[in-house]
Amino acid sequence: MISTAAVLAVAVLLCVSLFLLYSSGPRLRPGLQIGSPFSEISGLEYHKSPKTLVLVLDTKSSCADCLDFYRHLVSVCDRPGSGVKVVGIFRESIDDVRRFIVNAQLDIATIPRVNLDKVSIPITPALVLINKDGKIIDFWLGSSFDDGEKTRIASAVS
Repeated sequence: MISTAAVLAVAVLLCVSLFLLYSSGPRLRPGLQIGSPFSEISGLEYHKSPKTLVLVLDTKSSCADCLDFYRHLVSVCDRPGSGVKVVGIFRESIDDVRRFIVNAQLDIATIPRVNLDKVSIPITPALVLINKDGKIIDFWLGSSFDDGEKTRIASAVS
C-alpha cells in the first residue's frame, strides 16, 4: 500500500514539474545573456567598432512608433565619435530586406536570411548591443518601450 502511494506521489510530482517546465511560455536560450558571447553571424564584424547595435527586425513589421525610434537610434549612433555601428539582421531574403529598408527609411547595414533561432532571439523586434569582443552588453526584446526605457536604450548606445 505504501509503495503504491509513493509511486503515485512521484508520478504526480513528475507531471506537475513537466507542466510547469513547458507551460511557462518562451524561454531565452543560453547565449542571449549579458556578458555572454553573441552568436557568430556571417557578415557581422563587431570587432571593427567599439560597439555594435544589432537591430533584429522583420520585414512585415509596420509599427511606425518602432521605426521612428530605430531611426532615432541610428541618428544617435551616427554622431561623430559615438563608436557604435548599427546592423540590421533579418530572416527574410535580400530583396525583401532592401524593400523594407528603403520604405522604412533606415540607413543601416543589413544581413538577410539569418536563422534567429540559431542566435537565440525568440522574437522580433529585438535590440542587442555587443562590444568589440563579441560579448553582449545589453539586449531588449519586443517593441513596447515606454519613454524611460527608450531613454535608457538611447543612453546605452551613445
